[in-house]
Amino acid sequence: ASTEMRDRGYGGPAFGKPPIPCPSSSSSVKKFRHADIGCGCGSVLMTVAWAFPGSILSFGVEAQKVSFNLLQRGLLWNLGSDGSAEKDIVRVANQDLRSWDGGERAPYDLVTGTPPYFAKDKYPASANHAQKIRCRVPTRGAAEDYVDAAANLLALGGVFVMVEAAHKENAEAVEAAVARHAQLHVKKRIDIIPREGLPPRFSCWVITKGHDHEIDGDAKEKAGIEREGQQVSGQDTAKPTINGKTLCNNSATANDNSTQQSSAESKDEQQKGRIPISSYSFEVSEMALRLGRTNGFKRAPEYVSAMESMGWINFEEGRKKLAAND
Repeated sequence: ASTEMRDRGYGGPAFGKPPIPCPSSSSSVKKFRHADIGCGCGSVLMTVAWAFPGSILSFGVEAQKVSFNLLQRGLLWNLGSDGSAEKDIVRVANQDLRSWDGGERAPYDLVTGTPPYFAKDKYPASANHAQKIRCRVPTRGAAEDYVDAAANLLALGGVFVMVEAAHKENAEAVEAAVARHAQLHVKKRIDIIPREGLPPRFSCWVITKGHDHEIDGDAKEKAGIEREGQQVSGQDTAKPTINGKTLCNNSATANDNSTQQSSAESKDEQQKGRIPISSYSFEVSEMALRLGRTNGFKRAPEYVSAMESMGWINFEEGRKKLAAND
């Protein structure tokens, strides 16, 4: 989420400084609005706010009362206000994300969300089941509900960043949900691997909102998209790539739909300057957090770079201290 917003020109002081009131309208600092849906205790909500001090107004929504109370306590401890005042940099609401209208700060330039990871039939009961089940099982909305909510909350040009469990059925549900909204488009998906040699555990989805999937040809060319051997109707004869990485079709039913779609419908879409939903592709990449056994399970370079760029951990400084103590 931080990378997407910095790529859009938003920024400010280094990460780690507490959020401060946004500058006045006359300031040259570029400002944006952020919503975290199903925010739980507020870890993502506050992390993003701390990443953009002085240039962000955030709003978190959480339905579960226990989590919402913990959220307000965390805000009060970390930011000095519990998010209930209209002037607060980080506002919160005890509401269901599926029916929340976005409040007075809508629409949003950035929406973040982390749906529950477990399927209802795969989560065992426990002593405090009533509390845990709401966080881990989609009793108040699964990934597709988060996509639907984001579609309503985002401003045109906005981005939705969602972390979901890396299962085939989950990916299909996300792609199908995106396909329901004419203005949404999957930009990329990053599959997170805890350690080399293991399968992905989580997927980070980056979904943008535009004008009915309009594609900027120049922007597409700059991104390095190659569509050699493809037909616009979705009858691809070669897998698309972007900068050497494999691209996936972002419609769960694209293969079935493409065979049923008439040439007249396809031609009509082309005349509108749009590519039919069945021919959309997006980048899929992987990121490992740690290397394998032969490399001593060290942190992967990509992971270290991402953490240090956000200012969360200065690994280099830590290595120097360890060397000095040896």
